[in-house]
Amino acid sequence: MMENEKEWIAVNDLSKKIEVSENTLKRYIRRHEQFLKIKQGNRSKYFIHSDSIKIVRQIKKMYNNNMNEEEVNKQLQASGIPLVITVPKDDNGTESLSLNILDTMNSLHERLGQLEQINKNQSEQLAELRKSVKQQTEQQRQQQDFQKALLQKLDERDQNLMTMIRETQETKKMIAATQQKKWWNLWKKQ
Repeated sequence: MMENEKEWIAVNDLSKKIEVSENTLKRYIRRHEQFLKIKQGNRSKYFIHSDSIKIVRQIKKMYNNNMNEEEVNKQLQASGIPLVITVPKDDNGTESLSLNILDTMNSLHERLGQLEQINKNQSEQLAELRKSVKQQTEQQRQQQDFQKALLQKLDERDQNLMTMIRETQETKKMIAATQQKKWWNLWKKQ
């Protein structure tokens, strides 16, 4: 607990340390609280985390260089200082959460780019797959047409073969009948 209390510095103590008035320091807090880890104690007494002292000094320096509030905020964002989100604790205290929005946005943008590339690759693969399926379907249709034509040709061949066999049998019967008559005729003559 002692170490935790040492991390937080009262506004009046910090104002003496960095040589600005207490009202000026409170104005810094109101204008740039998104960059500072702060908590409010009893009777509107503010505390600033020791991690934020360096940032308060930067803010003071920027104002001394005649920058306005908007310019100071832009400069703080550009320098990569994480934004601080203060969320309530269960015991009515506050908990600060540091989050560098720019890094998070850059990370999300990078991930989005990766996902878009994956999506593009999958779309290309899907198009290739559809093309392959279309080709396979066409090949199957051609193969079915070929098999159908082949079966038709085989049926025609079988019918022609059967016709030829019947004709050959008829011819043999006729030849045999003719030869039988001649054979009998041979016996009769003798």
